[in-house]
Amino acid sequence: MNRHPIRVLFLQSHLKVGGSQRQIADLVGLLDPSRFEPTICCVREAGEFGEELRAAGFRVYSDLLAFEFDIRVISRIAEIITREKIDILLAVGPNRTVVVGYLAALAARLKKTVVALHSTFAPNGGKITGAPTRWALRRVSRIVMVAHAQKRTVCAREGINPARVTVIHNGIPLSRLNSIDPLTYAQVGIPVSRPRVVGIVGRLVPEKDHRMFLRAAKLICGALSDVFFLVVGDGPEQSGLERLAHEWRIADRVRFLGNLNPVTRVLPLLDVGVLSSYTESFPVSVLEIMAFKKPVVVTDVGGLREMVDDEVEGFVVPPRDADSLAERIRLLLEDKQRAALMGARGRQRVESEWTAERMARQFDQLFCEVFDS
Repeated sequence: MNRHPIRVLFLQSHLKVGGSQRQIADLVGLLDPSRFEPTICCVREAGEFGEELRAAGFRVYSDLLAFEFDIRVISRIAEIITREKIDILLAVGPNRTVVVGYLAALAARLKKTVVALHSTFAPNGGKITGAPTRWALRRVSRIVMVAHAQKRTVCAREGINPARVTVIHNGIPLSRLNSIDPLTYAQVGIPVSRPRVVGIVGRLVPEKDHRMFLRAAKLICGALSDVFFLVVGDGPEQSGLERLAHEWRIADRVRFLGNLNPVTRVLPLLDVGVLSSYTESFPVSVLEIMAFKKPVVVTDVGGLREMVDDEVEGFVVPPRDADSLAERIRLLLEDKQRAALMGARGRQRVESEWTAERMARQFDQLFCEVFDS
């Protein structure tokens, strides 16, 4: 039976540079326009990715809050749902966006709602949802999570019925990686012509544990004189991390590059990619590093073991263990043949399992199931 394209409202706090934000922007651009009509709604500013979508011709609503606890945002979102004749609301959580999205759907008499959760733990290690969010999650049509480990942990800890959860791994568009303008060593402040480079990509927030990364850098700097460390991203931890690099006398070997858009411009420079988090779900930054055929060393948290098999695409180390992290990084720096083999395997896994096109097909199926339910 013929029907109009399914109208989906993508509701998110903002679309500034970040992993979950990049996923939503990619998903919107990859949905078949003959089957779906996406509209984007940012409670706060549109951000870099939101402006990209706006420039590409998508409808993007933004700046809906008049002040921090403006409850009228609910009626504003409800008005957008009604005006755009939305069929399905996808709210990217957790917490406030999920609650206001669900309440707006109720106000607009929209019954088909989906929530996407990208976190496993809150930054303090606790639950990712408060009581209002759990109330909303018990009532939405479907919940999407990005890793099986995340699903097991969050459902058990927060009382979510696993049968209502669909796992859709994050994915990246490989075609975009082929069109980047890569940075040079000089552009990132590395003064030697043939260095060895270790990089970490992510927000500078406590849960990413960049201090562990710097402790590992300190251990390696004491043994290897040609290794430099790139920290890509910004956040509230930056000034403290910069002070720490000076205190540990490694500031001359560490470069804080801030946000890069696209972040992939720096990845060809890496010999090894690292993620030192003590909580994760299914990080896009690691997928992008693997797509450039770089071996990775990651911590054993969240869905990272779904992404990296230890000693296959890289190494998996315990969280908060800088000694193990430094040891595995050194192994890869000193064994180029092994590093190249692991990097090639990582690229193969991304190509076969974690493309953005695969992710979009799975959301296509999910939206159709919710629409027909």
